Amino acid sequence: MIIEIDTDRLNADITGMRDHLDALNRAQEQIYGCLENLRAMWQGPAQSAFYIQTQNDQAALQGLMRNVNNLIGCMEYAKSEY
Repeated sequence: MIIEIDTDRLNADITGMRDHLDALNRAQEQIYGCLENLRAMWQGPAQSAFYIQTQNDQAALQGLMRNVNNLIGCMEYAKSEY
């Protein structure tokens, strides 16, 4: 079985995914910085619940970003093998 691939297109996809991942990382830093400032504005159970939820959301986002980064690594490996 022969599989053909357009390495120029693969390289463009890798570059595009890396650019989007970088932008997502910058946006995450801004958003969670703002959320931390917001959290500092009040105290009590609602503040604790807010903090826990934002931490859970951030962990999920970071997991997704790691997965995308791993995918980029796999695509780079594939490109090097072609």
